[in-house]
Amino acid sequence: MAAAPGNPFGDAHAGEEPSAPAAAKATAAPGDPFASAPRAAPGNPFGAPEASGTPNPAAAAAAPPARAASPVVDDGAVFDTKIGELDKQGEPKRIMGVVAGKPGWKRRWVHIGKMKLTYHASEEDAESRARPIKNNYVQLTGYAVVPIDDAADCGPGCFELLPTLPHLDRVWVFKAPGGPPEREVWIRAFERGGCLRASDSRSAEAIAKRAAERAKA
Repeated sequence: MAAAPGNPFGDAHAGEEPSAPAAAKATAAPGDPFASAPRAAPGNPFGAPEASGTPNPAAAAAAPPARAASPVVDDGAVFDTKIGELDKQGEPKRIMGVVAGKPGWKRRWVHIGKMKLTYHASEEDAESRARPIKNNYVQLTGYAVVPIDDAADCGPGCFELLPTLPHLDRVWVFKAPGGPPEREVWIRAFERGGCLRASDSRSAEAIAKRAAERAKA
């Protein structure tokens, strides 16, 4: 049989493409420095073989966990924002250092954030970014929130913020329009905002001081 042109070995099948199985099984001779390595996956600088499509449990375990979406801030959430209406008692009027008359009440639009309280005259003022009421910022970490059940001039639903730090002296008194059930919701919100609980040992001194002031009044 005549050899194919240019084929010195007389192989009648020279020039034909090797079959796929034969090509897959072809290997370099021992010691061949030009043996080709498995082809790397596109964009892989480390020359690792292409993925076969089978999941790799070890790689999945090493991968960082997916980041959870940030929760929407709302009533009841940790570090939440509590917004709504509360009746706020004004500061006692003093003449020559002596208390003259009982302080009045005004309804305010209250906003509790993380470690602070602010308030406006109305919801409309708050939404329009009107100038806030003077001294309307309270750092809650310096106060204990305590329910009031025995104040004749306050009525149901009252609670107060008692100062627990030496440089603070103002007592903030509020009343929930919805009565005791709504008061409990607000008290929990103040606690999450940074106020000490009434049961906290650090609140005991402030509560005792307030009780003594009421006894003298």
